[in-house]
Amino acid sequence: MNYLGRFLGRILGGVITICLLGVAISLAISNPNEMAIRLWPLNHQLTLPVWLVVLASFAMGLIIGGLAMLGSVFGLKMNQFQLKRRLKALEKEKLELSNKISEQSKTASQQSLLEARDTASNKSSR
Repeated sequence: MNYLGRFLGRILGGVITICLLGVAISLAISNPNEMAIRLWPLNHQLTLPVWLVVLASFAMGLIIGGLAMLGSVFGLKMNQFQLKRRLKALEKEKLELSNKISEQSKTASQQSLLEARDTASNKSSR
């Protein structure tokens, strides 16, 4: 079921990417005009095609969004690391307990064999 969800997510992502690419191509073809860009404290002016300004704005949004996600991704990775460390500790504890149980069962079976032998020897000596 998880595989199907991942597959559908990839298909949806691909469809959205193709749609956005189509919009970008349409924007570039439809707007060959140029746009003057100025930044307030500076007196310089930069003249760029409209499609380049729109795509650059979109790219900057993606970059800023990706940087904003870094904190949560880092937190998730740290949590994953701690859980893996805890899992290793629990597996080690499980192995130790399993060994202890097997040793106790061996001891118990040896004791029962000794008791059975003693009981058999007592009956034969009578």
